[in-house]
Amino acid sequence: MTTSDVARHHMRVARIRHLVVVDDDHVVGVVSERDLHRTACASVAEAMTPRVLTIAPETTINRAARLMREHRIGCLPVVEGKRLVGIVTVSDMLDVLAVELRPELNRRDVLAPDEDQD
Repeated sequence: MTTSDVARHHMRVARIRHLVVVDDDHVVGVVSERDLHRTACASVAEAMTPRVLTIAPETTINRAARLMREHRIGCLPVVEGKRLVGIVTVSDMLDVLAVELRPELNRRDVLAPDEDQD
């Protein structure tokens, strides 16, 4: 079994699309489900993106979303110093957006005229 096979299996079981590759507690790359399917590589090292854009824990959600959009990436590893402490994904951004929009959407439901009341 290759490292790519192990990565695919882990992604499938965990229902995730990105893995941050860490060596000696330092981020060395990111591999996506798409990277693994697009290449016929036997190793994660060959399939991964080695130059990784990262953010700090104090980075705002707006800044993280802007970086992801500008660089057309699906995740941002969160590092403190050089140590991985988390990951922010597009799914995380959608979750935040849904929570932020929910009160506004609920207000619209209450304030919108009911078409059946005529």
